[in-house]
Amino acid sequence: MMPRSLKGLVCWIGCVGWVLGAVFSSEAATLGSHYPFGGEGVLAATVPPPGFHYRVYNTWYNPTTLKDDNGDDEDVGLDLDVFSMVHRFIHVTEKKILGADYFYDIIVPLVDKDLTIAAAGVSDSQSLALGDTVFELFGLAWHQPRWDAAFAWR
Repeated sequence: MMPRSLKGLVCWIGCVGWVLGAVFSSEAATLGSHYPFGGEGVLAATVPPPGFHYRVYNTWYNPTTLKDDNGDDEDVGLDLDVFSMVHRFIHVTEKKILGADYFYDIIVPLVDKDLTIAAAGVSDSQSLALGDTVFELFGLAWHQPRWDAAFAWR
């Protein structure tokens, strides 16, 4: 079945994208996502209005146990402290593409880590080093009264 209008086509593409996202979301979590769970909160798809914007995300993670495939604790002497300060610079333009605001951004993480795995003799520490910088050169953000949606391509 082929959509008869541009609005129908955009809706059809959005539905296909949503289904594919739902199907592969568990895979995406293990493929090196740069977004921590809950990093954006409930407004994850809300891009700011046109203009230049700055956001900062601070995350601290401190696991002390490692689990095997059965969910049982592995006694390896794990102690990990990770603090990240992620800077995000966003420019939302006045240009519209498919009814959406065109935007681009850069994400610059600074990461502090201290890792010990006693069983493997691992002891590694690094203070506020530059992490993987992400350039999102093409993004679209739709704003409606009851919902927002965003798509970005790296």
